[in-house]
Amino acid sequence: MPQELKDFLRLCRSNDKEQQLLNILLLARTVDADHLLWAINQANQTGSPTYQTVCFYLKISVSIVEDKPQSDITVEHTDLTEYDQLLGDDDNDDN
Repeated sequence: MPQELKDFLRLCRSNDKEQQLLNILLLARTVDADHLLWAINQANQTGSPTYQTVCFYLKISVSIVEDKPQSDITVEHTDLTEYDQLLGDDDNDDN
């Protein structure tokens, strides 16, 4: 058994920690092993891991990956020279 799972059993304070471990193992059906072990390790670092904390770390790790900026986004710059002239900024060195 991986060390992360042994640590989970040692640190978990719930009466149903074996059931929680079983639920965590069932997550391996839909989550790759490295990702799951990472989430278990993060939950263990709280000092009192639970199935819910493992799920929390799985969820935030997925949202971090989904929130990464897309590389195909382009930014169109607008010429603000006319606004600079209205404001009296004739020494616009940004162009």
